[in-house]
This record gives sequence, C-alpha cells and structure tokens, in this order.
Amino acid sequence: MTKPNEIAKSIALAMIVASFLVAGSLSISNDTLFQTSTIGALMNGLYDGIMTFKDLGSYGDFGIGTFEALDGEMVGLNGQFYQVKSDGVAYIVNDSMKTPFAEVTFFEPEEVMTLNGTSNLTKVENYLDSKLVTKNIFYAIKIDGTFDYVKTRSVPAQKKPYPTLSEAVKVVMETVNEEAAAGMLKSVTVGGVISEAAGLLAGSPGKVRA
Repeated sequence: MTKPNEIAKSIALAMIVASFLVAGSLSISNDTLFQTSTIGALMNGLYDGIMTFKDLGSYGDFGIGTFEALDGEMVGLNGQFYQVKSDGVAYIVNDSMKTPFAEVTFFEPEEVMTLNGTSNLTKVENYLDSKLVTKNIFYAIKIDGTFDYVKTRSVPAQKKPYPTLSEAVKVVMETVNEEAAAGMLKSVTVGGVISEAAGLLAGSPGKVRA
C-alpha cells in the first residue's frame, strides 16, 4: 500500500462500462475491464499460470493481478508489467511469465482532477467517492503524486499442494521504502471503494529491477 501523505495530486479517472471473463478471443474496447480467471478460483488456491504477460498486454496496459504460484503482486502501469515480490522490489516482468489472475484495461482518462496541499489515503478515498457517477460499475484510477514513503505488501511464492488464499496470506511480507518518491499509484475500484492498490514504480532508486 502506498500512503499519499504528501500528494502533489493529479488524479485521472476512467469509467469501465463493461467487464468480461476470459472466454476465448474477445474484442476489447478501451472501456472494457479484462479479467483472466475468477477471484473465486484464486481464493481456492488455483495459482497455476494460465496466460502469458505477452498475451495479457493485448487486453490492457493498466491493471493489477498476481503471478504463478502467487509469487508477488502484479502492477500494470503505462504498458509495463511489474512483479512486486515479498522483498519489496518491483521487478520488470518477462513476456513469457504467466498469471493465474489479472484485471487490465487500456487506460484513457475521462476526467482529470487536481488536489492541492497535504492529504492522506482516507481523504483521497472520500474525495473519489464524491466524484463517482455511480457505485455500480468499475473504475480505473491513476494518481500522480509525491509520497512520504511507500509500503509494499506481498506473499512469498507458494509450493504445491497450494494452500487457499486465506491460508497463504497469513505470511505477509511488508517492506517500507522511507525515501520520498514521485510516481504513480494505480488501482481498480468498484463500488466506490479502492480495494487494491500497489506499487510506486518511479522515483525510488534501486527499487525497480530488470
């Protein structure tokens, strides 16, 4: 999680008016949220990769997800996929790597908002809630800002037989980068609640690796 205690804030928001599960070849518009597998499957321990990141990139350039064996959090930002592992480092993802679960879209903001001064995550969430047209669809949100610190949270890679997700997350590794950093926070949100956010991937020396 990234805490925007000192956000220089430019918030870009895009409504996603349709969502599809993987079902063969789909025609993807920029207003589509593409999801591979289901959260139910992930909850039940289905962590084998089913789609390469090369293929995933054809469905979106912005999103969240995970990796084969639940090996880290996936962050898709500006067309580049990153693997935030339990050591707190964001690694650039190889095209041949696979994901068991991901949600991506082509990010084209429909509205850009600016917040001035100091804020925190709760205030930002409340502000965004007030701007949502409806709480009944998905939104993609990108925040440009300056942050006091970055906290990443992930789990180490799991071994077969895979545990359920509730068991796997009992061992959660948190890493805090206390250097002030400028960059982007991204999230996919539904129902007005930012449910997942991960990764400041710029302005943090030594924290992004190939």
